[in-house]
Parts: sequence; structure tokens; C-alpha cells
Amino acid sequence: MSLYIAYSTNLRDTTRQADYIFITHPNFASTLQPLITHRQSQGYDVVVADINAVYDQFNAGIVDAEAIRTFFDYAYHSWAAPAPAYALLVGGSNFNPHGRNTAYYGPQQPVYVPTIDLMIDPYQGESAADAYFAAISGNDPLPDIYLGRLPVMSTTDLTTVVNKIIAYEQNPTRGAWQNDILFVADNTDDAGNFEAVSEAIIATYLTSPGWDLRKVYYNPGMVNPPDPYYNTVDLARGAIRTKWSQGVALANYVGHAFLDYWGSTVTDQQWHNNDTPTLYNGAKLPFLISLDCLDGYFDWPNRPSLAETMLAYANGGTVAHWAPTGLGVATGHDVLHKGFYKAINGDGVDFFGGAVTAGRLSLAARGAFPDLVQTFMMFGDPAVRFVTPASPQELAVNLNSTPGGVVGLGSTVTYRIRYANNGSADAADATLNFPLPPGLVNASYTSSGPTITPLSGATYAWNIASIPIGATGIITVQAQVNPALTAAQAPIITTATLRNRWIEPDISNNSARLSLDVLLADRYEADDIAESAGRVPDHDQTTEHDDAVDGVGLGHQRRVQGCRDLRDHFEPDEDRQHHDC
Repeated sequence: MSLYIAYSTNLRDTTRQADYIFITHPNFASTLQPLITHRQSQGYDVVVADINAVYDQFNAGIVDAEAIRTFFDYAYHSWAAPAPAYALLVGGSNFNPHGRNTAYYGPQQPVYVPTIDLMIDPYQGESAADAYFAAISGNDPLPDIYLGRLPVMSTTDLTTVVNKIIAYEQNPTRGAWQNDILFVADNTDDAGNFEAVSEAIIATYLTSPGWDLRKVYYNPGMVNPPDPYYNTVDLARGAIRTKWSQGVALANYVGHAFLDYWGSTVTDQQWHNNDTPTLYNGAKLPFLISLDCLDGYFDWPNRPSLAETMLAYANGGTVAHWAPTGLGVATGHDVLHKGFYKAINGDGVDFFGGAVTAGRLSLAARGAFPDLVQTFMMFGDPAVRFVTPASPQELAVNLNSTPGGVVGLGSTVTYRIRYANNGSADAADATLNFPLPPGLVNASYTSSGPTITPLSGATYAWNIASIPIGATGIITVQAQVNPALTAAQAPIITTATLRNRWIEPDISNNSARLSLDVLLADRYEADDIAESAGRVPDHDQTTEHDDAVDGVGLGHQRRVQGCRDLRDHFEPDEDRQHHDC
């Protein structure tokens, strides 16, 4: 006699809608709940699917990893719009579920949420490829849902990972460490110059003076090398431990690796799983990017990968890790790496899944190394957002106009945008946005103070490469009230927003808004009627500071919208310039 369990959640209900799908094993359901509640509090519509319900409703009750892909495909195409954007697999897997050859692989281990092993790795053959589950639209291998995995094998490990994710987002430990990035590079050999690869990333994407770069470059051929070079694995390991434990926002390893160590052989291991418990970075958790081989090989039975160990370590380690389950070559890894950093440092992508997707898109555009699109997996929650670095800078912007309050059709309005850095550090690479509404035409501007560079295609937006401590600048915009302005376009509301990538002590003064009423015939009549009834319209004549600054603390992004075009920069030589729109 067999027992059949009918699951109450109907995953085939076409009226169902979700932003985020969690697939978990019943052993982990209650332990996972705090993370589910956390995402719901952020506005995500969540569906939690028991893996057994997935088997039951999408594979006739037969245990098979293909059921996960079938379920995602159904939810993506048949549930109510908008389609799911995020998914998380919660539970470990292994390629030996029946416990064969225990003398070699160890005792049988459970498969909580299976992965799928595909013949995609040109060097080792089968590799775990969770990304396959989410490649459900079109004929390409690119995932259409941001899919991550928490490869935990116990409720203890899951509790640790969930607590780390929530604390990282809700109660981050603020400090200078959030401006720090660690690069670890293996020694150069026939597979590549890993130091040069790392330096190229730095020179291309990390030129802002706000970043503090830490490096550990292993080079056994050097004698008495200076920092950041280390000529023994013990010295390199010690430097990794020290620099990591001080706290870094991002960590990178470029070189050779195996399942549970960094290095090309067992004798030159710069880092091993056994070293992870010696880290003491606590809540100062980085995103780790491994441009290597196999250190995300999480489905080997009874031998945790480095990705699993780092994620489940309670006193530090990582909050998320992008790592490979298979082999690969440095040329392909480098494209992924550059795509990731371009996304977060050039295109404004601020969450794990978006940055990883940008890296994959960059590689797919090359038409090479398609295996890496699938074998590089997201270990962690794909929705987790980078904690933006703290900064001692304090930017402020103020906006006023002449005339103020009320303007006439065809009249000239002069806006004065005053900005300043009131903090204790120079502000680098700031953007000042002042988009003109349809009610204003024939605009031009002048500026004084720090050099500004207009951004191509925007009226108006300017890049300000540097705002020194205590510096102020003024941009004066002159425009005409559109003579053909309609009542629907009144009042004329303008907003000036000043920001860069750093979080400031006070962001309420990063944005200022001004509203001008317009004298229209029908508005005169409405005002007369209101006045005769004892009600006088309120014409706003003052600058208002928005509570939330446009573009600061990016909200609920559902899709990576692609990379913005590189902007052409105009570099004026004079302190005061005049430009016609």
C-alpha cells in the first residue's frame, strides 16, 4: 500500500501571479520563511512551491529534475502577467542519489532540490547547470528568470544563509570596507596571465578614486616581493585572510581552482575550504566572483565546494557567489568578468541577478564559450542588492526661478540650480539631472564652478567629474514658456537631482523641485470662481526637497533593460560656458 499526498497549492492555476518563486524541500520550509517574509515586505509577490508538488503537478509524480524546468516554463507563459522575474532553489543536490560506490563517494546523501547535469562542458562532459531550468523563452541557453540556489544540506546552514542575506540588506555594517574590493590572482602560466587580467578589470572599471583596491598576487618566482605580491602559498593565504577579514564589498579570484581550493595542484593551494573558518569578516560580507574552474561544483557528494562553504560560514565568508560547476578557459571568464563590472559600475545595475545576467549577455554576444553561460551559477539570492558604499561626502542641490510662482505664455523663465559638496571628502563622478518638461522650449544654459560635461541625448543632464570639499557650482537655465502650452501641461514642474554612486548621511537634499503656475484664460476663470467662493488656489513659489531621490536606492527592478549607450562627452576649457539646446 502506498501513501499519496495531494498538495494544496495548485501550481497550474492560471490566475496565479508571482514576481518571485521559491522551490524548496519540506524539510526547509519553516526555516526559509524569514527570507520569504523579507522579500514580501519589499513588495515582491511570492509563490512557494514544495519540490514534491512540482514533481506531482508537472511530472506525474515522478522524481526528475526536468519537472523544475517544466514548472518554470508553465509559470512564465501561463500564469497571470507580469511573469516571474526571480526564482530560488533551496536545498542541496548530488550526482549520486543512490549512494553507489560509497568507498569513493562516501555514504548516500539526500537530494533535496535536484540540479541537472548536462553534457555541455567541452573538457569534462557533464556539469551541473541550474541555468537550464530558467532558459524557457526562445532557443538560446540564456536564463529568462534570475535563478539562484542555496545549496544547503541542513536547517542549520539554511538559518545561517538566510540570516546573512537579511542582515546584509536590512542592517548592514556601514564603514569604509564598503568602498574596498579584493583581487586575488594565481601565478602566471600557460593558461593565462591572471594578474594582468585582474589589472585590466581595475583599469577599465574601477578608476573612481572612491574605490580602495586590495590585492593578493601569488608569484612564486619573485624574491622578497613587495605587497601585493606573495611568493609562497602560506604568505598568500595569510594575506587573503587578513585583507578579506578587514571587510570588502566585492572579492574576485582569477586563476586555477578545484572543487574546494584555489590553486592548480594540491601543493600550491592559496586557499582551501579548511581555511574558511579562519576568516573573521563577520557581517562585512562580499559578493565573490570566481573566474576559475570547479569551485562551484556543489553536487559532488560528501565534499562541499568552496562556494557552499563560503556561503554557509556563520562568522563571515560571502553573501553571494558567482562560481563555475565545470571547467573553462580564461578568455571566456574574462568576458563574464567585464560584463559584471560594467553592469554595476557603468550601467547602474545594483542587484546580484542583474549583474550576473549582464555578464552572461556579454559572453553570449561574443558567440563563444556557450557552456560558461550555463555552468557559472548564482549561489545566493538573485534579488539581493549590493549595499552601496558609505561616504563622507554630502551633496546638496537647490533650485529657484525668476519669475517665481506664476508665469505667462511665451514668457522667459530663468532657473538657478545651485549645488554643493558640504561633506569631508571630494565627490567624484556625480550626475546632475534637470529634465525639461514639455511646457518649456528654446532652452539654453550657462555654468560656473566645477567643470560640467553635458550627457548626450539628455536635456538636461550633466556629469560633474569632481566636486571638491566645500565647492559650489551654479547652472543657470533660461527657457521660454511654450506659447502653445495647454491646461493639461500646467503647472510647469521641474526637478533637479544630484547624485553619484555613494550613499550619503542625508539624501533628502539631493533633489529639489519647483512648480510654476501658468496664466491661461481658463485658469483665470477658474481662479475667479474659486476666489468668489472663498477658495484661493495655492501657487507654489518655493523649492521643495523630495524625500526620495530619483535613482538613489534603486527599487524593484524586474528586468535588466540592457546596457546604456556610451555617452559622448563634451569637455569645455572655460570655467563659464554657454550652450544652446
